Amino acid sequence: MVFERAGELLGEYEAAAVQANVRLNKTATSELRERLRYLDLTLEMVRESAGQLDALNKVVAADPIDRDTWDRRFLQVDRTRILTETFYFICGRIGELLKERDWIPYVGDPGFIGAYQVRHKLLEHFDADQAPFEQGPSFGVSGLDGPMLQPGMSREWIDKGLYPNARELAEVLERRIANALDRVKAARDGDRNEELTPHPASPERTRSKMAAVSRCIVGVTCE
Repeated sequence: MVFERAGELLGEYEAAAVQANVRLNKTATSELRERLRYLDLTLEMVRESAGQLDALNKVVAADPIDRDTWDRRFLQVDRTRILTETFYFICGRIGELLKERDWIPYVGDPGFIGAYQVRHKLLEHFDADQAPFEQGPSFGVSGLDGPMLQPGMSREWIDKGLYPNARELAEVLERRIANALDRVKAARDGDRNEELTPHPASPERTRSKMAAVSRCIVGVTCE
């Protein structure tokens, strides 16, 4: 599970935040935890769909005039692409949750990394610099890198593939949540140390104690 560790760190972060009295938006943290789980479920479905597509490609290669197999292959391509785009839209929602600094403090936006580049450049926004033919519904699947949107386009930036993009996002989230956890723990431990540190007595209390000691020394009854 690619995002399992990020989810575990998020749980530790939430627990430490409660102990440190760091204010969280519990609705946002709960949704983030669910979205991380959805990413892993979507990846699992993508891998299964891509495997079925690979099997159909082999059948088509062996019998290229079988119309029924071609129809099933085209349908499987659509299923794989829909699941792939679903993954990137879930990534977009995670980015929105983390942009709100008051909701999940110290974690922050993952940045414009591969998954967000794909969502921004290939799904959400028209690129006026692209040639018209590049706007067509291009799609490919690599055995190692997984589904790629608009593969082989002649420009500086290309989609690295769903699997590398997923691993990169998981690593960034793990690192950011771990850093946030460290900050929350530091705040919690600082509060505890302050509670354990003895506070100096007030000048009035000190003078009162010294007067009591003086009375004992000169023979005055001590209380």
